[in-house]
Amino acid sequence: MSLTLSWFLQDHYSAGPDTAKALAAYLQSVDTPPPVAPSKPGPKSAKSKPRPPKPDSPKPDQGQQPKS
Repeated sequence: MSLTLSWFLQDHYSAGPDTAKALAAYLQSVDTPPPVAPSKPGPKSAKSKPRPPKPDSPKPDQGQQPKS
């Protein structure tokens, strides 16, 4: 436990040394990052298959204006 943190908390945020120590212990416990899960060895997943080309869309008639 960090004495500096306890002293700071006692001076600024708590009523006494016991409360400051408890608060410091709690803050230090939640400050540590969660453990990282080990990565599973094995083949990497292959990229997805390429998509087939889209069929040509019908073109508007040459003599008509497209609708706006």
